[in-house]
Amino acid sequence: MHRKGVRAIAIGAVGALLAGALAGGASASTHRGGGAGGGKKTEILIGALGPFFDASTGTKSDEWPAAVKARVKAANKAKELGPDVTLKVFECDTGLNPNDTEQCARDAIDQGVVASVGFNGTTGTNLLPILEGAGIPAIGSVPVSPAEVTSPVSFPLTSGVPGAFEALPIALGEKGATKQSLVLTDLGAATAAAILFVNDSVERQGYTLGSPVQVAPDQTDFAPIVASATADDPQGINVFIIGEPAASFIQQLRQSGYDGVLSSGSPFLTESVLDALGDNANGIQVPSLLRWQKSKGGKQYIKEMKKYAKGEAITDLAANYWLSTWVTIDLLKQIIDDGGTPDAASLLAAAGQLDGYSTQGMTPPITTTAAPQVDSPLPLERLYNPTVFMFTIKKGKLVETGKEFLDPFQKQ
Repeated sequence: MHRKGVRAIAIGAVGALLAGALAGGASASTHRGGGAGGGKKTEILIGALGPFFDASTGTKSDEWPAAVKARVKAANKAKELGPDVTLKVFECDTGLNPNDTEQCARDAIDQGVVASVGFNGTTGTNLLPILEGAGIPAIGSVPVSPAEVTSPVSFPLTSGVPGAFEALPIALGEKGATKQSLVLTDLGAATAAAILFVNDSVERQGYTLGSPVQVAPDQTDFAPIVASATADDPQGINVFIIGEPAASFIQQLRQSGYDGVLSSGSPFLTESVLDALGDNANGIQVPSLLRWQKSKGGKQYIKEMKKYAKGEAITDLAANYWLSTWVTIDLLKQIIDDGGTPDAASLLAAAGQLDGYSTQGMTPPITTTAAPQVDSPLPLERLYNPTVFMFTIKKGKLVETGKEFLDPFQKQ
């Protein structure tokens, strides 16, 4: 195995870098379940929890809970769980606040949710122990903190923070840029953890990487950053800059005459950043956590968002909330069809018994019956899908660039 002696740094330290679009709002729908069938009306409540609003930046990601609601509305209209079963959504904004996260978890339990779906935030260590105590599964939680890859109620569908950061150097390498530079926002421990993942990938792939160039969160003059990033004539640059400064850096980089390849994560490339960049965004390589466009499931996701969440952004992180809800509803249907009770306990058991489970092409087949073997500097006990899917920016939009999932923890 690959460098097992490297000291483990908490995955949660990177969370602030990946949770780039955090959004808000909180509402609840009541539920009291029970068995289904026999003409008895049943309501099943699904929990949409996450940092939907970041008060520190004013950033919203309303599309995350909207994706859950879109899937639920479509399922109800099609009576996917039968004519006597209605799905509802309990929505709660955890923010990036541990106390708010714990309260959302308790409220979800009190309301009777059968699962939490798609959680993407930095407070999983506050959420998951409470859900675990109540026996409620967290389906599709994005690996950000150690909890998502260790809690027995956590069933991530993506490679999350580890996969995203391991994949960025490979995105450059696939374009022939093996001599690389790294530019990233200085967030203390989070920065150190990001560098750990990038260095792990660079070493595995046999690339070279210059000294990391760190950017202050309030950086306004990017001339010295550009000079440092291009000092060794890199063929490609990994860019991990949060917010509008990302656009300022890339614009000045291109104005300086640098024409190498760039890679970045989709949470950093917000609509406002892409608008500010214009043509300078074209060609940026972007690893995504899901194949959310041209797969069968991706096409259904986009269709349902356009119909039931009109005007909301269609992104890969929203796709994870949608897919997590799709999986939850699909498992509930199997439970009902088998004559079981569609409750949290049955759902938890079903989620732990997946073997080659199809997500309609949005991920490789998912197996949860065996512990995955992932070559990583961190323990990733429940990383059931270590892959990413490659995209690029064309005319200001993310576009798929291949047909195969890529495992960044493997030598390419």
